[in-house]
Amino acid sequence: MQKYGRVFEPGEVIFEENDDGDHMFIIQDGQVMISRTINGQDTPVALLEKGEFFGEMAIVNRIRRTARARAHARTQLLAFDRVGLEQLVEKNPKIALSIIDRLCRRLGSANAQIRQMAQHSSRHSLWVALQVLAQKDEGMGTLHQIQEELGMTLQCPQAEVEALVTSLIDQGALVLDADRVTVRDWTLFLKLAEAR
Repeated sequence: MQKYGRVFEPGEVIFEENDDGDHMFIIQDGQVMISRTINGQDTPVALLEKGEFFGEMAIVNRIRRTARARAHARTQLLAFDRVGLEQLVEKNPKIALSIIDRLCRRLGSANAQIRQMAQHSSRHSLWVALQVLAQKDEGMGTLHQIQEELGMTLQCPQAEVEALVTSLIDQGALVLDADRVTVRDWTLFLKLAEAR
């Protein structure tokens, strides 16, 4: 604490979003609120507790701060620049393993969020494409034609296309007649599209 320690009072800003950063921090006592500006609002994204660290990207990648850090309670931190962190790791390699472990968990969590966003985006694109197909004068075509067209256009698995079309048939929005898919109930079809 004598060499690296810093104390922040509740509400005190540790660093601002987009600041240049040259230190990472380890919480010795207290809590730190991490927040980001989303749609013009300061939005909390994490409340960090004793033993957790933050701000590491500034000394690992030398990038600007991607979030705001504020003391949530009276907080004692250890602040390390790149050289200080290297010295700390040399003296205690377990700290490096702990940092790597936490970074891997954060990366895993970020990847899960990206996959979830991609799935949502994929479903949205599929719905939009299905609505375009439904408005064609010649109709939507056979289930196979729909699967092939949307699969190639959207790079969407054919099983996903089939599952959506089958679900809409089961709900009564679409109808399968002589192997061709057509809209049975436009109101229901559009209602289901809006609720996706």
